[in-house]
Amino acid sequence: MADEQPASGKASLHRSSVKAGQGSGAHPNVTSIRVREEGVKEALRQDKGSGARLLSWSQHSFTNKGDNYVAEVTSVRVKYQVEAQIRDASYVVKMRRGRPDSHFDDMVFLKEGKFYTVLLPLLNAELTRAGQDSLRVPRCCHSAWEDHESQLFLEDLRPRHFKMYDRRKPLTVAHTSLVVRELARLHAASVLVLANSPKVFPFLSWEMCNYSQQTQKAFEALISGSLGTASELARAAGRMDMQEWFSSLAPRGADLLSALIHPAPPFDVIGHGDCWVNNLLFRYCFHYLLVVV
Repeated sequence: MADEQPASGKASLHRSSVKAGQGSGAHPNVTSIRVREEGVKEALRQDKGSGARLLSWSQHSFTNKGDNYVAEVTSVRVKYQVEAQIRDASYVVKMRRGRPDSHFDDMVFLKEGKFYTVLLPLLNAELTRAGQDSLRVPRCCHSAWEDHESQLFLEDLRPRHFKMYDRRKPLTVAHTSLVVRELARLHAASVLVLANSPKVFPFLSWEMCNYSQQTQKAFEALISGSLGTASELARAAGRMDMQEWFSSLAPRGADLLSALIHPAPPFDVIGHGDCWVNNLLFRYCFHYLLVVV
């Protein structure tokens, strides 16, 4: 368990630590991720209201190495007071890694923050008008998201018994069905938002191939390099026809993919963008699958 910090009058940096011998016998876990106290206070205010007063908070790492690429993911537990009652809450915090001059990280982190603060309220409003439940995503503890933001506070779903699926195993039909149905609700709601809202969402058009010259060059290198690797694998397997095909495709692969992801009706909808098992949580009751987020 991390050392608990009393709330201060000033914004402060907090570094979590786990002492040897504590916990359930796991190896000591020391992390340099730093959560800002002003972010904790603002998340608490957004979640519990302006009457909630932060008393103390502590940071707890819970993910495994390699779980996340663009963001570090940690959590905070807070103790707060509302009138005479002292209560507890917890939040998951996604933190931009801070790799210097990484336009790709900038793009991905900005798009995620804008989804939660700009698009999600509009999507849920359309679902409500249609008599549907809101999208099954974590509650966001931000009212806005600016370019300089680097810490995204979200609802901690673990107290509600949501769990990750074992990524070493294929999803069952029941799990996959829940995921596809939720994606369909996202797509359908986005059609209504994009048709009815006069607002323009420029961040929806950001892709690795067009965000900046830096990301464009990285995209071209990624695609051509991957196709080059595929060509070598085909050669090693004795498939000279496939080697020649991959090799001829490599110089123009990035352009072909860029054209394929260009928005075009009737499939111009808001998609997930990274829908794989690490970004899904499931809840069960007596081993029966109930819901997905």
